[in-house]
Amino acid sequence: MRKRNLCGQMAHHLGIMILNGEIKPGEAIPPEEKLMAEMGVSRTVLREAIKLLEAKRLLASKPKIGTRVLDPEHWNFLDLDVLNWWVETDLDHTYLIHMVELRRAMEPQAARILAEHAGPEDLEALDEAIEKMRQSVTSFEAWMEAEVFFHTLILRLPRNPLFNSMANVVQYLLKASLKVTNPCPDDNPASVPLHEDVVRAIHEHEPSRAEEAMLTLFADAITRIKRKS
Repeated sequence: MRKRNLCGQMAHHLGIMILNGEIKPGEAIPPEEKLMAEMGVSRTVLREAIKLLEAKRLLASKPKIGTRVLDPEHWNFLDLDVLNWWVETDLDHTYLIHMVELRRAMEPQAARILAEHAGPEDLEALDEAIEKMRQSVTSFEAWMEAEVFFHTLILRLPRNPLFNSMANVVQYLLKASLKVTNPCPDDNPASVPLHEDVVRAIHEHEPSRAEEAMLTLFADAITRIKRKS
């Protein structure tokens, strides 16, 4: 277990160095001896961590060339470890917009499906999510938790296994974007009515309006990101 934990810590350390640009695409990672000394790990643990990052398409090892960082186009951004590390870095706002665009391709459709098929238990869960948001506007941490609850619920309630899998991804994307779109609690009250519009349309079983309300939410997020670029 300890060896596995050390491997994860080493992978995290290197992953952050890659994602924050400390080691740039095309560059070799630091010498093994330096990394081993920095993290206090054995060569075996280091090499296992490198294999883990190769599987996530952050690194590639070749004879006579060594281990180098791959271009971002190869990175597996949907890997939960990579997403979690990504959230820890100061993300370029362009990447934040990419995140919102990915979510915009899924969540409005999920809202549309919900408006068509939502039952009493689904509507009750959505009402609970909105109430959680109303009560969380004064705290960044509570607001983040409420946002994650709402948006993952939108993806889980249609009971589509693919949407359900993406809910795990969305929570990381959302945490990253909220650090920019809603860094101050004063930003939160204006967001509540936008979420209420989505739930109201689902309650009234109006699919097109639910989809449009969700698109409005994402347009607001992109505007906030661009305003702070």
